[in-house]
Amino acid sequence: MTVYKFYREPGKYIEAKPERWRWEAYYTDGTSLKQFDDSTGLYHQFREIDQGKLDRFVMRHEKSYLVPPITLKFKPWMKLIHYYENTVSYSVGMDIQTKGTKVYCFGYEGNGNKMIVRILPDDTIEVEAK
Repeated sequence: MTVYKFYREPGKYIEAKPERWRWEAYYTDGTSLKQFDDSTGLYHQFREIDQGKLDRFVMRHEKSYLVPPITLKFKPWMKLIHYYENTVSYSVGMDIQTKGTKVYCFGYEGNGNKMIVRILPDDTIEVEAK
């Protein structure tokens, strides 16, 4: 498994393991920024996305050859949203067991609208529009 580097400050980094679903930001000038950049081995944070020139935001599965990407096309009035919903459950008894699930959430808000896409642990999708 590839491990990516995230630099907290020059010369000091932490290692980041890849996610099952990863974001990619594509800009109006033809450039892009990937959360896990295979060409540089770097991990990028969501706050590094330049929303002022965002053309589309893509969530791509680690097995992209099997699962199609999910793409949101952006307009200048949209503000990008991305977060995780993490759930941890424990079993108490003779054996302590821990189970965690992660839901990948992304979407936009603006002009009085809000839309969130949730990718559930079984890779099904829920869409919520307000």
